[in-house]
Amino acid sequence: MLISQNLLICLRGIRRWLTMATLANFSLLIHGTVVLKGIGSGEYAMIYVWDSWVWEDLEPVYPGMSESIGMMPAFLGTPEEGNYEGPAICNTYINKNSENVDAAIEYMNFMASTENINMAFEGVECAPVFKSQTSNVPTAQFMEEKETIDAISNPPIAWMDIIGFTEVESAKYIQDLMLGNKTIEETIAAMDQDRIENARAQQAEGF
Repeated sequence: MLISQNLLICLRGIRRWLTMATLANFSLLIHGTVVLKGIGSGEYAMIYVWDSWVWEDLEPVYPGMSESIGMMPAFLGTPEEGNYEGPAICNTYINKNSENVDAAIEYMNFMASTENINMAFEGVECAPVFKSQTSNVPTAQFMEEKETIDAISNPPIAWMDIIGFTEVESAKYIQDLMLGNKTIEETIAAMDQDRIENARAQQAEGF
């Protein structure tokens, strides 16, 4: 499958990347004390996160640490010149068969209004998600690399893009891979099997 081939390249890259540099724990603990201490003490050389993490998580615990943190493109299953991923977006869906479709649409439109988006991001140090978002404060790291970011950035793929499978669920398989419990091929096979089983349970066509 095409998805499996792309995953194979990506997972091989992750394994290779982890042997080339001392990175922060590549798990769901990026906001935990282990990683904060690792970056704050200088034990970890890099961490794979958005620039907002520096200001929302690291800086309050290690004041002044943000001044020594920079950004670089990711070279992991990316174009040759690397890539900066745009702000992450999590899709929200409305069930068309619901008895409350109109109310749900009204609520979604309300939450997605320019006024509410700017209210939510007022003073937050991060990159803008939408062009109409103007209340955020671009981080020093973002401004330093803005020219390169504008040149090679690509928008992220929103979650829930694949029937029966999400990148949240994929984390458990990647963790098994990093712990040495599965090979790359076994990891991909487990991902595929889980996706197929979930899709069949949802009676999705083609499975």
